[in-house]
Amino acid sequence: GDPGFTVEDVTIHEDPRAGIEPAAYTTSMNVGVRFLPLLTGRLELSGLRLGDASFNLVRTPSGVWSFQYLFGGGSEGLPSVHMPPIKMRGGRLNLKYADTKSVFFFEDADLDVDGGTDGTVSFRFGGLPARTDRSARDFGHLFLRGTWTTVGDPKLNVEVELERSAVN
Repeated sequence: GDPGFTVEDVTIHEDPRAGIEPAAYTTSMNVGVRFLPLLTGRLELSGLRLGDASFNLVRTPSGVWSFQYLFGGGSEGLPSVHMPPIKMRGGRLNLKYADTKSVFFFEDADLDVDGGTDGTVSFRFGGLPARTDRSARDFGHLFLRGTWTTVGDPKLNVEVELERSAVN
């Protein structure tokens, strides 16, 4: 495997176009570094793994999602630099519209995001839907899998599955 390091208590700040609250907090982040580019003096990430993270996914009034700004994308959509694979296990995903946080969120969230060299981002997400205004957590488990691209004909392909929980 590639060499790497771990950073603790990480705050990832939001692009100001998407809001002022940080985009994410995580207790630890493992960062993989590609070995060969290091020999030429270039730092290239081979992957990010987040532990106990909390993310805010923001939809701006202009219709752009906060993740589109993360790596230099914006209205054109996709990152302008190669995005290393990102993994999160057991985190929390909060949903926001502009500065208003939704009562809906996902806990025990797993997320895999991988940016391909052809301008397509593939993703997998699984989480337990929940609400801040209710203590019950028996909605089931939501799974998303798909790809997103704006190269050529812009498109988003998503498969959605809801595994219902047993209600006692």
